[in-house]
Amino acid sequence: MRNTTVLIVEDNPIEAKDIAAAISRAGYPNSIVCSSGEKAIQYCESNTPLFILMDIGLSGEIDGIETAEKIIKEHNIPVIYLTASSDDETIDRTKDTYPYGFLLKPVSNRFMHITIEMALNRYDLESQLIKNRNLVNLTLNSILEAVIAVEQGGTIIYINDQALKIIGLDKKEALKKNIKDIYLTTDPQSGALLDCTPMTVMETGESVIYRESRELISKNNHKTPISENCSPLINSRHQLFGAVLVFQDISLKKQSDNEKLKNRKMESMSKLARGLAHDFNNILTGVIGNVSMLRMIMETTEPPVQEIINEIEKSSNRARDLANQIRLFAKGSAPIKKTADLNSVITDTGTFILSGSDLKLNISTNANTDHLKFDPDQMSQVFENMFLNVKEASEGPNTVNVIITKEIIGSTSAYNLQSGNYIRIDINDFGKGITTESADQIFDPFFTTKPKAAGMGLSNAYNTVKAHGGTIVLKSLHSPTSFSIFLPIEIQPKLQNKNIIPPGSHIIIVDDEKSILIMLEKMLKTLHYTPHLFTHPKTALDYIKANKNLCPKIKTFILDLSIPGSEGAVSLLKSLKPEFPDATYILISGHQTENPVIADYQKFGFNALIQKPFSFDDLKILLNR
Repeated sequence: MRNTTVLIVEDNPIEAKDIAAAISRAGYPNSIVCSSGEKAIQYCESNTPLFILMDIGLSGEIDGIETAEKIIKEHNIPVIYLTASSDDETIDRTKDTYPYGFLLKPVSNRFMHITIEMALNRYDLESQLIKNRNLVNLTLNSILEAVIAVEQGGTIIYINDQALKIIGLDKKEALKKNIKDIYLTTDPQSGALLDCTPMTVMETGESVIYRESRELISKNNHKTPISENCSPLINSRHQLFGAVLVFQDISLKKQSDNEKLKNRKMESMSKLARGLAHDFNNILTGVIGNVSMLRMIMETTEPPVQEIINEIEKSSNRARDLANQIRLFAKGSAPIKKTADLNSVITDTGTFILSGSDLKLNISTNANTDHLKFDPDQMSQVFENMFLNVKEASEGPNTVNVIITKEIIGSTSAYNLQSGNYIRIDINDFGKGITTESADQIFDPFFTTKPKAAGMGLSNAYNTVKAHGGTIVLKSLHSPTSFSIFLPIEIQPKLQNKNIIPPGSHIIIVDDEKSILIMLEKMLKTLHYTPHLFTHPKTALDYIKANKNLCPKIKTFILDLSIPGSEGAVSLLKSLKPEFPDATYILISGHQTENPVIADYQKFGFNALIQKPFSFDDLKILLNR
């Protein structure tokens, strides 16, 4: 949680004592006093107070304004000035530090309370604006298109990384420059210099689109064929105040290798998909977790209430499935393996996909598949793609046969697999068959023989199975067409009951999402644990150091993988392990498997992983396994 300590920088000990008493009465009992600017700067290097009450007229080498300037620049802590003088000269000196308020000595209790509350509200609002701005920047830097925004007159106020790359500038060279000085376009036929599109748009107030009619001259005089889309920027009073230009390098469109262009688009989309899946999972965690708590609390309510809760849960789970599909779409998603029944995954997926068709599913197996290690979400997507392919290819009523066997692969296998034990799944369809030419490309991205298909199903399936250490092989070209999937056999050892976390244990939780902390607090208290909540690793470590008597009661740490402004869970675990060697460390994350820590969390020292979103029952099972 947010640090509640207030730093008072005052060189008069009597006034410092009075100020501390006053802010205590205002609701902030925890305060630290520094008698000089130098000591205040030193304190902020290892601590982050909630806010600072800064006396302007400090004695010593630096006064309060110089001290505030250094602290704000390095640590962005809100500062409220204390002063006995309100002359214009003093006020002018503080402007560059953007103070959060002024308090004239002697300070009245009510005015102090109002000033502090307004300062903290402003700080929270500015922090949220910064977070939103960073999210917008992340999104705009994740897309393939170049984006430039200008104000009236043509001064550049925003430019994304893709635009800088195409033009050949760095951000310092571009920002505050006039668009006409860095964005030069020519006619590709005549070579004549064209009017600057954003300037034209601001003159006419009308949007324009140029598909492939101009070339951009970069800093090194390289000409890049581009498409443009430029629109005016209108404020809430319907006044034009600038323009936004979106352009794209279309060189690849002019090349014969269209596959290269598709791959670049996939890279851009997968990067954006990973970010969206992470944020989406954070939001869903609060929804699914709180709904599961609501179900438990309202078990005795009337059936109509339970039906409403059921519908909310169904919708939430559908949203979770969508997040999983976004994750699977993102390239580089290594499997998160857990114990599951492969036969059940195949049966459930096949029954769902083939329902409503004239195809019947017949599964036969002579292999034990109920304690294998694999990623159930990813493998469900694999078999969904395989059965969709069968459904679209088959003609007329038929039986789709799925045969599951155990196979030993030797070192001389033609399948390019490591030697060992594998589960083999054979799936057939009854279509027209596959030509020899198509067979060579069937697992390539975007390859399809269907006019409206995207051509990603078998490619995604192949990549997912390869990530599991297996492969997919086209066994038969002619009807019935047959595919064989090979998955290495990995047995998950059974967990011992000695890992149960006893009720009454104290649990430290570090996660930067406040809504998730609040939800976890409710869940853990319901399960009779004592939670301690923190939004930053440093705050958690400071709390532990200050409460040594609590350490023997701390049995578990639930740590978020990545927290803005810190090195995250891995670094925090290394700091905690020496003092709590026998504690249980649980990794929590809304990120997906592009991060190696998630794919192999035990290697990094964690005992368990819980992925967002999760329900009350998910957490309960984890803590009691």
